[in-house]
Amino acid sequence: MIEKGKILEAWIMVEHLSEGDIRIKDTSPLTPDGLQEQDFHALLRHEMEKKKITSKKNGGIVVYFDIFSFREVVSILREQYRLEPTNEDIQFGNKFSFALYFDKDLNFLPDMTFFTESAYIRYFKEVPNQEAFREFEDELKQSFTQDFDGTAASPKKFNEAFQKELQRYGTGLKNCRMQVLSSVETEGTNLHSFFIGDLEKAKETDTDNLRAYLYGQSGERVNLDSKNSSPHFNPGAFEEILRPENYPLGRFPSKTKFALSLMQQVAVNLSPGADPQQLIEEPFEQEGYRYTFAEIVKEENQVSDRKYHTETVTLETGTKDLGTILTQLAATLDYDDGTYSGVLNLDHTAIRTEAAGYTSQAKTVTATKTIGPLDRNDMSYVPATTVKDGVTLNLSNVDWQIIGTDLVGDALAPASYQAVATYSGKSYHKVATGYITSADYVGEVTRNDVESVTYKVTYLGSESESSGLVIDRNGINVVGLPGNILPYVLGVLGVGTVATLAVLLFRSRRAFGSSRRNRRTNWNMNRRNRHEKAEYPDPGDPARAGAAGPDPLRPCGGRLLFRDHRPSGLLQEHQL
Repeated sequence: MIEKGKILEAWIMVEHLSEGDIRIKDTSPLTPDGLQEQDFHALLRHEMEKKKITSKKNGGIVVYFDIFSFREVVSILREQYRLEPTNEDIQFGNKFSFALYFDKDLNFLPDMTFFTESAYIRYFKEVPNQEAFREFEDELKQSFTQDFDGTAASPKKFNEAFQKELQRYGTGLKNCRMQVLSSVETEGTNLHSFFIGDLEKAKETDTDNLRAYLYGQSGERVNLDSKNSSPHFNPGAFEEILRPENYPLGRFPSKTKFALSLMQQVAVNLSPGADPQQLIEEPFEQEGYRYTFAEIVKEENQVSDRKYHTETVTLETGTKDLGTILTQLAATLDYDDGTYSGVLNLDHTAIRTEAAGYTSQAKTVTATKTIGPLDRNDMSYVPATTVKDGVTLNLSNVDWQIIGTDLVGDALAPASYQAVATYSGKSYHKVATGYITSADYVGEVTRNDVESVTYKVTYLGSESESSGLVIDRNGINVVGLPGNILPYVLGVLGVGTVATLAVLLFRSRRAFGSSRRNRRTNWNMNRRNRHEKAEYPDPGDPARAGAAGPDPLRPCGGRLLFRDHRPSGLLQEHQL
């Protein structure tokens, strides 16, 4: 049988190597023709504008550095663990070393920085220790943050920081790719394995459930193969487990903004559906009593909570006029995240509107100038351009007018002129393509839920038969003793009993009255304990230790045993 530690180590290795995959066809090269003089700032902004990402609220871009074939890591591991190559036709994909994220304004997003564990193995030729890797990645994030601090508004500083990251591990541009994201929060995200910490803990744990999980069990098993292309696909099991009637008043412990995956919902549905009959034990003996099952009671442990919550909603509007926007916002919002629910009210002081984007719009500008008096109608007197409101206008038309005449011979001849010149041109200005309004709804939300379930199993006990002398059914002799000895034994016992009773009667006569009163008190207290069986102290509470009262009443030699089965697996025994 394979050792538990080796199984878990192999599993941990799979988790280490599963991250950092990249599909080349989903990304763009970092060396297009538009890259001039290593101006990465202009390149990334141009890519986002080309795909109209700058108008998206959460738009951005990610750059993948130092992409390599996963075959390199496999070769390192084969050499380290002395593994012989196989004849299998294995397809190796590509991995990236680290990814840097920027928003639509090219502000660096340090929290989304991601360094792959495959790259760590490739660079340092060793499998990372989890704690050491986290420390390494945190230090790297701090370094990236310092390099890109305040670079969004300065192309020169941005390009210098970008070049520094390329040189950090000797990365060439041909091994880098970029990807424009409509939302940096939901697209292209990378996460380290959630399971490595748990698997490390499992290496130090030894329980029946863990061994059954790793090595299998002989009991009944249900096939939960959920892959529809698998020959073992078992849809019937899921149809039964996921029936609405099996949904509990609870959910998987994760962020409520995300829906549960298939197997998470299966786990939730199965957890409260465990058969409580499995908690019932066979008759057993304890402290001279034989216990048998009496009843089982299910108790749902309710939990209630309330908190103040702010929910932000966004909508697109065609105007920034507050009055018009208010007609599009509901006064209240029904909130329910699967755990907390309530009605939130619109906060009129927290409404924000900003342009979704801008476009250039042209307007024709015209101007008219009268030039004169002039001695002749010569175009050299008319300027070719003029300026109005900061816009340069070009001459478009000239109307010559005679404003004076002279007598030349017998006829009048033009003596002076004026020119009425018309100029025109275009002025450009930015106009909003639309508006995005964000509004806050605030209020108190509450949670009413079943936090856990407790099964209380009660056993009724009766005194066990003595394992010593046992009289046979015919009353002739005692098992283990000859029949002719019985009369002598009984005679000796009788004389001894009479003598003992006489002495005790004489010594206890004076205390008889008070003893009788105490017995009556004990009888009443025991009756109360017998019938109010749910009122007993918690044996785990030091403040109430020793508060159980007098010995319980045992009519006909019987007593009760309680066992509370709680979700944590703790077994508590309470005797009445």
